[in-house]
Amino acid sequence: MRRLLKLAALPAADRRLLLAAGLLVGGIRVSLLLFPYPTVQRLLARASAPKHPADPAPEVVDRVAWAATTASRHLAGKRPCLPQALAAQLMLARRGHASEVKIGVARKTEGGIQAHAWLMCDGRMVVGEDTRETWVPMRSTDAPGEALPAPRSQ
Repeated sequence: MRRLLKLAALPAADRRLLLAAGLLVGGIRVSLLLFPYPTVQRLLARASAPKHPADPAPEVVDRVAWAATTASRHLAGKRPCLPQALAAQLMLARRGHASEVKIGVARKTEGGIQAHAWLMCDGRMVVGEDTRETWVPMRSTDAPGEALPAPRSQ
């Protein structure tokens, strides 16, 4: 109930953005469970055509990052970073902003490795931040997190 009250208290534009992010994060999470990553990536690339006029304002990137991060906290399960990064990437592409999903690996202290995804836009990390500096990015030719196609002008 408290979450619904917080949602209702948001400005309408933020509420719409958060609901869109929630639908995308949830849908992407389910898609990643059902299909191989390259298939999900191809589907997202097809859906990445800009739906809004390009808005170069940096707060657009920050608002999308906020919405994707907030939604993934509640919907993406134990491993929220990849659905969060992919949802934010699609939302930014639809708003005319190019971005790139990065995937890195790190050694676990108890042995083995773990992976992490984050999103870069305009040279900065916008979602998937982690205070650890041990993530080793995979080479872009090896990583499945390639950039979505550049927005097409309309």
